[in-house]
Amino acid sequence: MNGRRGEDANLSKALEVTVSQDSIRGFQAVTDTLRQFREQNASLMAEIARAATAYDMLTKNIADSLAVAADFSKIIDAQLVLPDISGLVRPPAYEALYSANLSISNLFDTTNVIAKSFAQLPSVSEIWQSQLQPVRSVLETVQYSNLALNSHLAQISELSVLAQASLHQLPWDQIGSALQIGASMRSAIQSSFLDFTQAYSGFFGSLEEQPAAIVWLPPFASELPAVEFFNETNLLESITIREDEDIEFVEQKQQIRQEIRTEADDKLAVLLAELDKNLVPLWEGARFSLESDHPDHTRHFATSLRELFTHVLHALAPDSEVKKWTNDPAHYYNKRPTRKARLLYVCRSINHGPFIKFLEIDIKATLKFLDLFQGGTHKIVVGYTTDQLTAMLIRMESALRFMLEIGRNGK
Repeated sequence: MNGRRGEDANLSKALEVTVSQDSIRGFQAVTDTLRQFREQNASLMAEIARAATAYDMLTKNIADSLAVAADFSKIIDAQLVLPDISGLVRPPAYEALYSANLSISNLFDTTNVIAKSFAQLPSVSEIWQSQLQPVRSVLETVQYSNLALNSHLAQISELSVLAQASLHQLPWDQIGSALQIGASMRSAIQSSFLDFTQAYSGFFGSLEEQPAAIVWLPPFASELPAVEFFNETNLLESITIREDEDIEFVEQKQQIRQEIRTEADDKLAVLLAELDKNLVPLWEGARFSLESDHPDHTRHFATSLRELFTHVLHALAPDSEVKKWTNDPAHYYNKRPTRKARLLYVCRSINHGPFIKFLEIDIKATLKFLDLFQGGTHKIVVGYTTDQLTAMLIRMESALRFMLEIGRNGK
């Protein structure tokens, strides 16, 4: 009898593993398709800007790309339900992310409606307008904007679907196991990530309800939340012990991480210098402390990142400017603006509530992890690995870039 139970348990485990592997392959199929489409369109849009005389060929290529994009929402919808086949109970954060990805998928079906918003140029973000301007004499506004929107959504979807695939494999009840953290800290991390995921889902849900908001907002406002979520999931993975992952899937994520880091490094160097050239050495100091072999380098690393964040936020939202902008008592503590008040000031040019809420919770989640890294250095705990510290650096650099992009837009 016991032998029979053992066989049943082994069969159930084998079935669960098989379904999980099938799910990951499904996610990979989606992200591979999105990447191919994005790369094809990047090349095509560069060609459009260069070759105004090749109108007939470009028109055919655009028609082909839009035909592929027309099936994206169906492909994504079909693959997103794969994890549910296993019948396994998923944490609330997974359900919120699933909802966000369905909202993103549905946006592919509304690009024709969104594209028509480009005809109402006063309501379109200046950044979108500047991207459209070089080819306005070559192609119809709706035609090109439809192509640009599909490329934009493909990039967002690729990151978000990869994050969902990662979360699908993450043992929720063992979050932080690589650091041997206690139950209370694990619960705090889980709660923070759930709030973050719900804000992410709420933001893309708001775009699904009002698709034209994508072009009212600057492009980074809908793109970078997906980058932030991917990086947060990556950080969560780095502190959690997991079973062996599919090698191709790991390599795919590593490639994306490297692309994100390279772009963030390039952008952050420029954005920091634009705000205050004295911030660049602070950033370089944090990066140097990560590579140092000093026994106290982790504390220096976390402290440097915290100091950099504080300087950036205060430079973007100085006390004097915030006080001119608001006299709401809820925005002050000990007569100085709160972090929330400063973030609201930074976002003053982006009048979209779900976006502002996402930014606030995004920064809160980032600092929650930084507290873990900084606080842990005062106790005898398992040492942080280079991968974990690098994941924290990427997370922080990405969040700083996000704030700086918003601040630059406000000018």
